[in-house]
Amino acid sequence: MLTETLLAMLLLQSPQVPECCFKPDWLPPRWPMLQLALVGVALDWELLDPREIPYVLNQRETFAVDLQMLRQRYRELADAPLVHDAFLFPKGDALQQAINFNRTCARWFDEYCAHAPELPAERIAYRRQLDELYRIWDTVREVQCEYYMVTVRRMCLKQLRDMLGEEAYRNGELPPPVPFHLMPWR
Repeated sequence: MLTETLLAMLLLQSPQVPECCFKPDWLPPRWPMLQLALVGVALDWELLDPREIPYVLNQRETFAVDLQMLRQRYRELADAPLVHDAFLFPKGDALQQAINFNRTCARWFDEYCAHAPELPAERIAYRRQLDELYRIWDTVREVQCEYYMVTVRRMCLKQLRDMLGEEAYRNGELPPPVPFHLMPWR
């Protein structure tokens, strides 16, 4: 099984896989062992969601397509955090309350300023900041959605890290859901 595991790792990581590997007749006689190794490595590396197992790498005829898909995911997710990072951030009611508060403030602001002929720059900045904060908190919500595939959640974690910055991300520090410091009319 070690040989198949090493082969699986090489097939997923190699920048170029020889064309012969994509022909159904190339597959080694120990196909079931290679299949298990590929699935195991893809699961460990979070390139494959457990719910995809019945559909991916289960037939010799689709091996080339499935391998290409997993190799593409490997490249796309190379610098994405693993799903366990979701534990750094709030979930459940606390998360939903923050999002609801943000959206309530946005609706209030839109109604409050609906009839204003021209908005001052600080109010426009406040509204933009509300939307930026919503994007951060909504991305946290997507990270916490356990019904999303593991690959989607990893991409969301990558986006969240980019929005927060490395240090804040590692510390699980989120900005407040509303930019209180920009409320010039308080």
